[in-house]
Amino acid sequence: MKCRKFYLFLHVCNREQKEKMDEIYRNLMLLASGIIAALSVTIVALRIPKRPELEKFRNARTIFAIAGFLLATLNFLCFLVGYVQPYDKMAILATAPYEALLMTCTVLIFINPERVTMKCVVREFLIISVLVSAMYLIHWKFPHIFQYVYVALGIAFFGQIISYTTIFFKSYKRAVKLTSEYYAEDYAPRIIWVFWMFVFVLISALACFICLFIGGWGYCILVPTYLCTYNLFAVRMTIYATDNSYITSALHSQFQTAVEGSGETELKQQSDIPEETAEEVKEKLSQWISKKKFMEKDVSYTDVLFEIGIEVSLLRRYMKDILGTDFRTWRNGLRLEEACRMFTENPCMSIEQVSDKVGYNDSSNFHKDFKKRYGMSASAFKKIKQKAQ
Repeated sequence: MKCRKFYLFLHVCNREQKEKMDEIYRNLMLLASGIIAALSVTIVALRIPKRPELEKFRNARTIFAIAGFLLATLNFLCFLVGYVQPYDKMAILATAPYEALLMTCTVLIFINPERVTMKCVVREFLIISVLVSAMYLIHWKFPHIFQYVYVALGIAFFGQIISYTTIFFKSYKRAVKLTSEYYAEDYAPRIIWVFWMFVFVLISALACFICLFIGGWGYCILVPTYLCTYNLFAVRMTIYATDNSYITSALHSQFQTAVEGSGETELKQQSDIPEETAEEVKEKLSQWISKKKFMEKDVSYTDVLFEIGIEVSLLRRYMKDILGTDFRTWRNGLRLEEACRMFTENPCMSIEQVSDKVGYNDSSNFHKDFKKRYGMSASAFKKIKQKAQ
């Protein structure tokens, strides 16, 4: 009799727990559906200038909106159905691969637009669709083997995460190199937001993977995670639509081809630079220095080449063979020398003022370059000059 009462007690507690979980699950799904739908509508309404270099960004907006509406629809359906196992986990496995694909494509468009092609997206979309359809078919027709198929598809989703992570980090490294070469300054801090966007995508994907096997209270972690991800995407896309010239100029110009193809060109041009040509380059650079053009901000490598009338391959060879450096290091050296002169003549100027005047966008880059070149911090150098006064 006591055992019967005990089992009855457990049954009541279990039912109450399920009812509580169902209530929490429905509330989370309804909240997520409303917020993501609102964000997607906001992005669709976003006005983007009709410029050729922003064509891919308009595609990114469309991809993000599709991903958002897809997830909002699924969340609303989950709200209507409630917390029913194993359909809640099947819903994650049916949606997470699409979301990973679409969100990764959105991020890649910011830093490597050529990597995202319609052919590639459609191919992966079809593969995911076939696997998702097979999952539901096997659950319906062959329930006795569904567990093994479910685990296999979960592992495949984890493989998808690893693949996209590898692609992103290769593209991000390339983007940092291109923008840094283009502006002759360390531009990693200015595009770090792209890195964090993908980190949030990765965290959301991993949260989905964990929920595939634990479910239940895991949704209390999963839903806030992808809500933060979508909010971050919406904010960054809005900012990018109005302030993007510093990155689109580097990634959507002929400079990309010039930099990536310069190594091959230089191998073909093994002969030394003629003395007459070297003198001509030296004269042009001297005139450019005398005008203190090196202190101008956001002046790209190609802008300098166009102004002084030198080809990319010739200047790179001159810097390497004659000066033993590269353009970025050389120009920053001129800026640092000018900064030292300012500290000497006017030690009351702040470090931030000096770094800004000599052409640095980011004072942290100035501090790093100064210490590397002179073996002491800019503040220590400034104190020495102040004492000398």
